[in-house]
Amino acid sequence: MSTPSTSGNNTSAILSPDQLARLRKIIQTGIHSDDGQLLMRVHMGELLMELINNFSDRALPIRRAFLVGGAASHIINEEYGYTDSDLELEIDPGYPTSRREERNIFDGIREAIFDMLRKKMEKAKFNMEDSGLIEKFIAKKVLIHNETEAWSLFSFHHVNKANLEIKSVLRMGRKYQFASDSLRIDLTPLLGDFGDFHVSSSYGTVQEVTDILRDKIIKTKQPENIHGGGLLKYCLLKAKGFKDNESKLLSKKLRKAMADGFLRTFEKGTTTKFLQNHFKGDQFYVHREQFLMELTNFRDRLKQHLEIIKEEVMLFNPNY
Repeated sequence: MSTPSTSGNNTSAILSPDQLARLRKIIQTGIHSDDGQLLMRVHMGELLMELINNFSDRALPIRRAFLVGGAASHIINEEYGYTDSDLELEIDPGYPTSRREERNIFDGIREAIFDMLRKKMEKAKFNMEDSGLIEKFIAKKVLIHNETEAWSLFSFHHVNKANLEIKSVLRMGRKYQFASDSLRIDLTPLLGDFGDFHVSSSYGTVQEVTDILRDKIIKTKQPENIHGGGLLKYCLLKAKGFKDNESKLLSKKLRKAMADGFLRTFEKGTTTKFLQNHFKGDQFYVHREQFLMELTNFRDRLKQHLEIIKEEVMLFNPNY
């Protein structure tokens, strides 16, 4: 595994040639319609340029773009698998002065993304008389807008490969769950800057996270603030061979905090959504039994919810 070239206090680093090669492969992507019949080739640099131009035309305050999540971790350590190519667009927090202005920004982002898709479809000579054509390419749309969270997400289909996800973030309570998914690669050079690609981490130094990925260690901060799928992500990391790096007492506190956070937002279907987001193709079956085994370690805290979770795992079909 190649190591990024660090600078200063190691809060950021420059991608190595091997890592740049993996980045170039990821940015040469494509999106499909929901039935897999229609394909559009999308170069991430061209997509970003078109989106930034659309944002500028609409006076939308987008500052920078990053590749985040599993794809960013894969670039740093090629053994780390990923299921989606996650683009994060950073909205200037000093621009909107009211909740209405914030909502207008997210409405404008939606229009800009749809306009970009429309132009690409026309160029690909798709049947533009199909009023539902754009929706066929979108796997999911999410808008969270409240006092602590303000972000939108558009996920685009890629059959049996990594979906392309575009998340526009004004504010987010927590940008990562574990150190292994805390990396961000600045994609500014794709916009014509032609400088070095820099990687940083919301968890700690880049070298620290690089070592965590190499050694397959589970580390996080403030686990009591991990809600939703944090517990499931922990079990998935364990199923993939990651190990705890704390004393038994601290590991117990970590599991308790994650279980409590999970139960606060638990609802039927939570596990299915998590599996859809983290598994593509038959890789699911490689980890399913170990994933279930890790879940049983939480049986005392999950109690009646455990059977619902296990049922969703057993019924999940990653190829559907």
